[in-house]
Amino acid sequence: MLRGQRDAVHNKKPQIPDFLRVEPDADEKKYQKVRGELLDALKPTPDMMGKIQQNPDLLTGFEDPEVMAAVNDVAQNPQHMAKYRNNKKVQAFYAAMAGLMGQKLEGMGK
Repeated sequence: MLRGQRDAVHNKKPQIPDFLRVEPDADEKKYQKVRGELLDALKPTPDMMGKIQQNPDLLTGFEDPEVMAAVNDVAQNPQHMAKYRNNKKVQAFYAAMAGLMGQKLEGMGK
């Protein structure tokens, strides 16, 4: 897929001349739709925030600068998760978050 330069003035999506545009095929459209639905489904809700407040591993993690620095690091580069494999606080946080997200997705599938 062609990618153009970002419009520096308006910081909008890359500007690609119309004659070079390639419309996504059916698989790409399906991927984009599913990805959008998944991202929407995982957005925080009041119910999710209540569950976070009831989970000591998540509460502790959100308040711990070391854990939040690790989360930011991993968000920038998922391969950096390997750096934290022996950090029990970071592992507990991610395990609790994965459990919460798993419950949410399971509930959607019903």
